[in-house]
Amino acid sequence: MFQRVIGLCTSPLSLRTVTYCLLACLYWSAVGCQSVPFIRGQSPDDARAIGAEYPEAAVKDVIVDIVVEGNVTIEPGAILAQIKSQRGRPADERIIKEDLRALYATRWFYSVERRYRMSDEGMLLVFRVVERPVVKSVQIKGNEKLRTKTLLKQINIEAGSPFDVSMNKSAARNLEKFYHEKKSHPFAKVTLESGSRPEDRDVIFLVEEGDRVIVSDINFIGNDAFSGALLKTKLKTKTAFFDISLFGGKYDESTIPEDLVALREYYNGLGYFDVQVEKEVDVKENWFHILPKNQWLPRVDARATYTYKLVEGPRYSVRNIEIVGNEIFSEAELREKSELNPGDKFNSRFLNKDVDVMKEKYGKLGRLFAKVEPVPRFLPDRPGEVDLIVRIDEDKPYTIRDIDVHIDAPGGHPHTRETVVLNRVMVAPGELADPFLINRSKSRLRGQIFENAGPTGPRVEITKVEEKKKQTPSRNTQVVRGQDAMLAQRAAPNLLYDNGTSGDPYGGLENPYTQALEGPGEIDLDVAVTEAQTGRLMFGVGVNSNAGVLGQFTLEENNFDITRPPTSWRDIVEGTAWRGNGQKFRLEAMPGQYVSRYMVSWMDPYFLDTDYNFGLSGFFYNRYQPGWTEDRAGGRITLGRQLDRWWSVTGALRLEEVKMYDFQTSTGTLSPRMQEVKGSNFLSTARVSVAHDTRDSGFMPTEGHFAEVAFEQGFGEFMYPRLEVQGTQFWSPYERVDGTGKHILSLHGEANWTDSGTPLFERYFAGGYQSFRGFAYRGVGPLENGVRVGGNAMLLGSLEYSVPVTADDSIRVVGFTDFGTVEDSFDTLSGSSLRLTAGFGFRVAIPIMGPAPLAFDFGFPVMSEPGDHERVFSFTVGWTR
Repeated sequence: MFQRVIGLCTSPLSLRTVTYCLLACLYWSAVGCQSVPFIRGQSPDDARAIGAEYPEAAVKDVIVDIVVEGNVTIEPGAILAQIKSQRGRPADERIIKEDLRALYATRWFYSVERRYRMSDEGMLLVFRVVERPVVKSVQIKGNEKLRTKTLLKQINIEAGSPFDVSMNKSAARNLEKFYHEKKSHPFAKVTLESGSRPEDRDVIFLVEEGDRVIVSDINFIGNDAFSGALLKTKLKTKTAFFDISLFGGKYDESTIPEDLVALREYYNGLGYFDVQVEKEVDVKENWFHILPKNQWLPRVDARATYTYKLVEGPRYSVRNIEIVGNEIFSEAELREKSELNPGDKFNSRFLNKDVDVMKEKYGKLGRLFAKVEPVPRFLPDRPGEVDLIVRIDEDKPYTIRDIDVHIDAPGGHPHTRETVVLNRVMVAPGELADPFLINRSKSRLRGQIFENAGPTGPRVEITKVEEKKKQTPSRNTQVVRGQDAMLAQRAAPNLLYDNGTSGDPYGGLENPYTQALEGPGEIDLDVAVTEAQTGRLMFGVGVNSNAGVLGQFTLEENNFDITRPPTSWRDIVEGTAWRGNGQKFRLEAMPGQYVSRYMVSWMDPYFLDTDYNFGLSGFFYNRYQPGWTEDRAGGRITLGRQLDRWWSVTGALRLEEVKMYDFQTSTGTLSPRMQEVKGSNFLSTARVSVAHDTRDSGFMPTEGHFAEVAFEQGFGEFMYPRLEVQGTQFWSPYERVDGTGKHILSLHGEANWTDSGTPLFERYFAGGYQSFRGFAYRGVGPLENGVRVGGNAMLLGSLEYSVPVTADDSIRVVGFTDFGTVEDSFDTLSGSSLRLTAGFGFRVAIPIMGPAPLAFDFGFPVMSEPGDHERVFSFTVGWTR
């Protein structure tokens, strides 16, 4: 029938012929012929024949099976594992194109072609491939000092992988680089014995390892101003520890230029502008070996000694400082409390601080693009002196029109809400563009939730809004932290120049003074961040003189979202459940020798997108106290706010079930105070505190202070008021000219009082590390029946001086005196009850063990009371992974 229609349609045209053709087309359309693909070189009748192939699938064709053809060495299962198309689903050209790209990406094939084939069951999806040659074997020869297993991990080639000459050569270069940069074999060479020709199938690397060289010593000649130990801290190259280079000592010639630049910059920054630095490297064979020959810790074949020869020259003094270009602020205002003054030795650190202060003054006025550039002017007739010209371009004020947020993720599918970013940005639309607040916003975005640094770190791009676009409101204007997001106010019309050219001396051309007469300009902020790994699983162990040995297991998520529970198993697998709103969730277990603590907590640092933080926590606590055993189970609700850069206020509601048992008294009987709390007790308190914190660091502060006043009221079963006041001040009486090596003087004091109705387990105790050194944990205070029962009044103080003994400040020696007492009330305080200790200690900072330093203190009681439990040595050591 179809042939007859074709014959009619190809005969000489007539009205009857055309009519038949149209009717035939309508007929075949009705029975579905429109879905039959016409394949060049194939008759239409055979298009749907069993076994026929065609390049495109029909719209509703379902894939009944997927077939791979042309593969010789690669298993079909390995090929099918790369594709997303599935049996039993309609053919999807978009997915199939992705399958083709995935197969090409494996580099297994020269070509990949997809075809469709009809079978008795239905349509088959066929991938016809032409394989690349595959690697038959991979060998490494000549390696005696490094294990083959270690080297194979550095290359992406194995038996059965695609054979590619360019990949083989790249792998040889990677092995050579690994020897040079990671294993301190600077003369190693790696070549291809086999695998560099297209007809090869075995890949054989030939290694000439050469000597293993370490940097055993670094010497300085001509360094009169600074010690060699200090200069070593400025170098990228480090010396080896004995006969190994696990923690430094790797010989790498590429770091030599970097070290020379680092030394010159260090000297220049301190006023040694004429310094000259040369370097000599002496490599000698190592005749003495500590380690036996093996592949686990390869011994050293040669030792390199670096010698830096310096001609320091004079240290320049500042003769004069001149400020030009300033109109808004006077020179006296700009140089108020400046740290670098005429007559001082040049110090770039002090100069940079002064420049930052000047920029901050302009920044508070919104002069975002104001420039403060110090330029040295050397004086040929006055060697050793320099003038500083501070050039200022004040520019004009700017306000923020719009803040756009872009969130990226390593996998390309971010799940963090935009408000998480906006809450941490310290400026809002309509406000002045303060560069200090913009930069501080970047700092608040670093770490925990978003990547910290590098190309994926937080970025804030600033774009000036063109004049012609100012009248167009931004569609992305946000409401940030409860503030109304309003557009910046527009400048009032300039009657002198905005009413046409009449009376305009510039004839309508741009007036060079218009900028000074206009109102503030506008900018847009584009904040870009990349999501970081926000979940952590940590294991640790610690030991201190107060609590004995402690284990630690912590599960932490810093981008938690309590409103996003999983809706499917896929949400859990892909990590989108419970994540995305910047909240903090922490599950912690700390089983210990004398104390154990288990806690779960949740906190939103920007509750409901405001400046308030809100938190909930639940805990169980067990402690073998001196005299009894104490269990606590309960919860805490907190609400706080950071008022400004230094001030904060916090409120807390605490509910606890406290169980007291296993009392151990010297008389075998319990005092009324113990009898009152024996068994289960319910404690409920409300607390409010105000803190002022100007410290420059939370772990090792060197300047500033921390002060806090807190009031707490117990209600319910135990009703009592409590007042606590504490403060610590830090000073740096001495530091090196580069700002390192700071001596730290700290003074701490606290005065605490609680009412007589306070239960035994809430009274004050003193003694132990971080409380009162020279005495044991809870070793100071009133006694009843031989058991320490604490007091209602406590006064404590401490004076400590810390000095670094290493150039990198990693080890410090401290001298201290602690003083104070614990009594039943302030009425019973007297000079005779005062305790006093004096001692010394060490602080050791080991970055791999965490930010807090290891502490070892020896305290010797000078004044004590009968019954006090003295202890000379106190310490704390922790390790977290």
